[in-house]
Amino acid sequence: MPHYHLEGLKSAWRLVRETPSSQMFRGTTPGGLEFSVDLHYTPPCIVTVSLVFVGVRGQFTDGITHDIFEDMEHIALRRGDYAVIDYSLAFTDRIEDGNYAISDEWRKIYGKRQV
Repeated sequence: MPHYHLEGLKSAWRLVRETPSSQMFRGTTPGGLEFSVDLHYTPPCIVTVSLVFVGVRGQFTDGITHDIFEDMEHIALRRGDYAVIDYSLAFTDRIEDGNYAISDEWRKIYGKRQV
């Protein structure tokens, strides 16, 4: 079932993960360029975004960014009353997903619960 935040957007967006304060998406522009977007909803009305384009050497234009930012406006406003997108923009050949676990030893040193 499609996510309602993603209906009617210019690019094809796919929700990867969602928490109460963040969302991660993967997508493809109409021209076939892949991207990844990590949105963090922070007070007071700011969305902090990491936008990464995959394999765009020689294909990137400001128009592509504009269309994706318009899509992000729709996503953010459907989520809440956000006014600013504070962003970082990067380019890469590929994206790796992963997790890094904080060691139990460091957790003991800092007095944090063990997982």
